[in-house]
Amino acid sequence: MADLRPDEILYDLGSGHGRVLVMAAKEFDARAVGIEVGPVQCVIAWLNALCNGVGSRVRVEAGNFYKADVSQADVVFAYLTSKQAPRLQAQLEKQLKHGARVVTISFDFPNWKPSEMDREQLIFLYHMPQAD
Repeated sequence: MADLRPDEILYDLGSGHGRVLVMAAKEFDARAVGIEVGPVQCVIAWLNALCNGVGSRVRVEAGNFYKADVSQADVVFAYLTSKQAPRLQAQLEKQLKHGARVVTISFDFPNWKPSEMDREQLIFLYHMPQAD
């Protein structure tokens, strides 16, 4: 849905075991950065990337994604809750460049209009507008 292209950078916020990171690197030849607070999940995500042969295209950072710099992202992926949306929205508005895409699953942003949405899977796609 985000039209991820080779060598673009995808950030997965709360990347868990790294499934999205591996998919981005393996299927789309993108570079992928996972930000995950859980140290065990970070290790599993990294091992998952190595076992899938995409270790050179994947980076896993241990930390809080609210404090992360995601300004280099072409695509941001987030599978979070509606409760987290307002704070994340403010962060993305400050950091993302014009044209960056944001994909969310199971929640939408209160003040953004999605470019596309899959109502069955509850997936939302947003494009960052030009800064005022």
